[in-house]
Amino acid sequence: MSRVAVVGAGLAGLSAAAQLMGDGHDVVVLEREAEPGGRAGTLSQDGFTFDTGPTVLTMPHLLDRAFARLGTSLESEVPLRRLDPAYRAVYADGSELLVRAGLADQVAELRRRGLARDAQAFGAFVDWLQDLYSTEMPHFIERNFDSPMDLLTRPSAAARLIRLGGFGSLQKAVAKRIADPRLVRLFTFQAMYAGLAPTDALAIYAVITYMDCISGVYYPEGGMHRVPVALARALGAAGAELRYGAPVTELLTDATGKLAGVVAGGEKLAVDAAVVTLDLPTAYARLLPDLTPPRGLARAAWSPSALVWHVGVKGLPDAGVAHHNIHFAESWDVAFDQLIRRKELMGDPSRLVTVPSLDADVAPDGHSALYVLEPVPHLGASVDWTRERGPARERLHRFLGANGYPDDVVTERLVTPLDWAEQGMAMGTPFSLAHTFGQTGPFRPANVEPRLPGVFFAGSGTTPGVGVPMVLISGELAAERVRTYLGASRPPTVVPAATTVIPGSPRDPVRPAGRRRGTMTPELTAGYAECARLTRTYGTTYYWGAALLPAAQRRHVYAVYALCRLADDIVDADGATTVRGSATAQQLAAFRAGFAAALAGDPPDATLAAIAHTVHETGIERECFDRFFGAMELDLAVSGYRTWADLCGYMEGSAAVVGEMMLPVLQPLTPDAKAPARALGFAFQLTNFLRDVGEDLDRGRVYLPADDLSRFGADPWRRVVDQPWRELMAFEIARNRELYEEARTGLLMLPPASARCVGTALDLYSRILERIESRGYDVFSGRARVPTWRKAVTAASVLATGPRQVVA
Repeated sequence: MSRVAVVGAGLAGLSAAAQLMGDGHDVVVLEREAEPGGRAGTLSQDGFTFDTGPTVLTMPHLLDRAFARLGTSLESEVPLRRLDPAYRAVYADGSELLVRAGLADQVAELRRRGLARDAQAFGAFVDWLQDLYSTEMPHFIERNFDSPMDLLTRPSAAARLIRLGGFGSLQKAVAKRIADPRLVRLFTFQAMYAGLAPTDALAIYAVITYMDCISGVYYPEGGMHRVPVALARALGAAGAELRYGAPVTELLTDATGKLAGVVAGGEKLAVDAAVVTLDLPTAYARLLPDLTPPRGLARAAWSPSALVWHVGVKGLPDAGVAHHNIHFAESWDVAFDQLIRRKELMGDPSRLVTVPSLDADVAPDGHSALYVLEPVPHLGASVDWTRERGPARERLHRFLGANGYPDDVVTERLVTPLDWAEQGMAMGTPFSLAHTFGQTGPFRPANVEPRLPGVFFAGSGTTPGVGVPMVLISGELAAERVRTYLGASRPPTVVPAATTVIPGSPRDPVRPAGRRRGTMTPELTAGYAECARLTRTYGTTYYWGAALLPAAQRRHVYAVYALCRLADDIVDADGATTVRGSATAQQLAAFRAGFAAALAGDPPDATLAAIAHTVHETGIERECFDRFFGAMELDLAVSGYRTWADLCGYMEGSAAVVGEMMLPVLQPLTPDAKAPARALGFAFQLTNFLRDVGEDLDRGRVYLPADDLSRFGADPWRRVVDQPWRELMAFEIARNRELYEEARTGLLMLPPASARCVGTALDLYSRILERIESRGYDVFSGRARVPTWRKAVTAASVLATGPRQVVA
């Protein structure tokens, strides 16, 4: 077993260590401080607790990937809560805008503020952001580059970025889609994190906007520092060695020039490879003094720095203050010109104020913990921070009192660029190298040192860049380099790109609990093949939608469909009787017992073995099946429903629960996807009811609510398409389309492949309603169908352009 050292227990190092453990290496993490965290540190002072590093957490599925490689989950290790609002934006004219956690809520916020035009355009804006994200993430961000020529290996992705306008101006691209200048500022200020003015940043950096404002902002219970602490704890439980108070001072080589060991805390440790997470200039100066740093570092463009004031105060903020508050100054372009081009203090700065005490016990009762950030030039400027420190603190103090925050200071610590430099951050900036085009992707300093084989880098100074999501990915990419160099002691641990384990939400999380991964046996292979056949034969819409998923997920969709189909075939078979205790009821009970036996490890046939395998591997909650079989049994006792609410009670188990079953298969990015998934289940089944009125009459059933039939004077038993019948069907179809639109909002909450799958099924099934309309609402003489060729064309279209998304 190879031994790998990880130098630094920050987020990048811990992410790398998790991946290395998943690859089967013996891992030792070496940290100079007394605890894990790195830049994500903590400060306890006079009863207050402050996060001293990042305060904004996005893309938590990246953290879950790290925990999954250690045999645990984010949900069980670090409870999170999605912040709503994610941000409160305050403007110089006194107006405010909120960044809401849900798409529908954001549109409502814009309408409430009188921005009807932007509310109408917001869905298309989000589509564009998501397209950029889904194109960039797998092809250009979560990827190691060996040379700029590697860009040519993904020509279709590069062409898509060009079509999306990714290489134009960020500010112009956003302004093209959003009219109100305040919103343009809100959705472009993130360029500063990349070290650029919005006018200079490429539109590809709107991916940060997507992560920040669309995917969601989260807060770990107790603060950001809890994240590295939990990761370190999970690493230790998985068998990694963590040494604190062990600064690495030297890298040792063997006779061939390869890395052979490190000196940590004065002790020599033999290792086969090392992942170094120090800021790159610091790493070369301290650990590689005999090597000339890469040429790019000598002439690098650095991001601005930040003045951060950690301040504990008496009193509470005004009502309406959010966890994260952005105060936009009146000047904008001029301020960026001062900060970035002229490297001066901004005459009219914008500021971020974070108030963690609103959501955590980090301040005494009646007090507040505040984090105030003001962008300032890095140490390449001529600002004398020994003299400027006092005036800067006074400016921030006046700002608090003028903007609704308590300002009776109990305790404080002001961090300037000099302090960042003392912590080992080059040029005194926590934001590292700016993301100019020449410092992005294959042009950014590499995460491998070819002159000293066995040495690799992770962190914000290397690929892919700055920010919590990027440094987590940087750890994965460095571990991938180690895997190429050393191989792996066991096959790399494969975890989903995104799993829904985000607790603390006001809605119930979807938990992939109880996953048991195993090899595919001949019985399972045969069973999944039968599930696929059933889906292809009877559920072509689902079959074409699932065709857009990776094979592992595709078979799970087939398995869920097969279970529902087999149960439905029993209660809908010719000659089936709706009498409890009948042969039909006994057959359903036998099928349910066979399914239970399969879950217990004794499947009666290959098909149920595959279905049970899907349940175990994806972690579908068992109570979902109780609700489903309860609805099937109801079909044997009830042949009609009086009200819409009564029908929904039945569809809760026969339809909404199927949407819930699919969630662990589709691996949504947020637990908020549960409501749209349920809506889609309702929508699909209501479409079935409208399409199959004639067939259901043959079975002695009428699913359309009796109250609706009475309201319009419609009688399905007459099997006549008259005016009352047409009015009834128009009403039910309008209701059905509202459910589809509610479901469509969930596409934004899914990974790209899952969104394509669900989007295809949604588009195809909703077209059945158009077919019903084109037949003049005649659902008695035959089924309204979408032709197979249309299903193939729709699937191909969604694969090429992504699913259509609209805002209700």
